Amino acid sequence: MPGKKLYIYSTLTNSQKYTKWSKPAEAGALPAVVHEVVVHGGANLSTGTKSAPYFHTPRGVMTPIDESDLAILKENEEFQNHVKRGFISVRDDIVDPEVAVAAAMKQQDRSAPFTPNSPEMQKPETEDQTELKVVSNKAKSA
Repeated sequence: MPGKKLYIYSTLTNSQKYTKWSKPAEAGALPAVVHEVVVHGGANLSTGTKSAPYFHTPRGVMTPIDESDLAILKENEEFQNHVKRGFISVRDDIVDPEVAVAAAMKQQDRSAPFTPNSPEMQKPETEDQTELKVVSNKAKSA
């Protein structure tokens, strides 16, 4: 019987697969997958196509899990790193990831594409538009 439903909210662009591995019983043996939990990505990634009448770029994505999945995730170092850095949060209620959750979380990871509103795409606003003069440190020859 599945446990209580929980919800993971993510502002990561790509989906993440968190894996729990078994410890090999004998030397030289490879670990085996015990359990995997996939947390869906898709935040800051346009879902439109050329034929679609509009583009939608979600700010956050929700993945339902149960308590047993959360127990596995709490042991996963990379999952804890994503939580600590503000890309993932776990809640026991359903909320709109676009409004309630994404606003309080880190908005983009490094894999998110640039948009016209990205800081990297903004032109610096300067009051002084004077032309720069090239100055040389070379000594003048006699």
